[in-house]
Amino acid sequence: MINSKWAKRVFTTLCLIPWLILFGAYFEIVLTRLALSRWPRFITDDPNIVAVEPLHLLVMLLFISLPAVIPLMVVLALWKWRKLLKDWRYSIHIGGFAVGLIVLWLLIHLDPGGFWNWYFD
Repeated sequence: MINSKWAKRVFTTLCLIPWLILFGAYFEIVLTRLALSRWPRFITDDPNIVAVEPLHLLVMLLFISLPAVIPLMVVLALWKWRKLLKDWRYSIHIGGFAVGLIVLWLLIHLDPGGFWNWYFD
């Protein structure tokens, strides 16, 4: 039997994945700015700078896991739909995940400052 506290922590972590991608990627650009002493430029600066390589790999791993996490979250939300209606904390987690996906999608597609072009270079 799965421990209830452990399951809640895993569920909360899964709900935070879009936000972890966003914060990790923007934190990486700040660290890259400090390492280069200037803002990185698209095509000319490699996003795999040694100083931030572990963070870049971690964020990319989270980004690659997103296509598997989205259906998993849909299944979990449908499986526990009664809890979704009763427990406001569960609804907040699911809502936070959905808002995080929307914000991530908007930032990638609108790309203010050309950051995501550099990041996925």
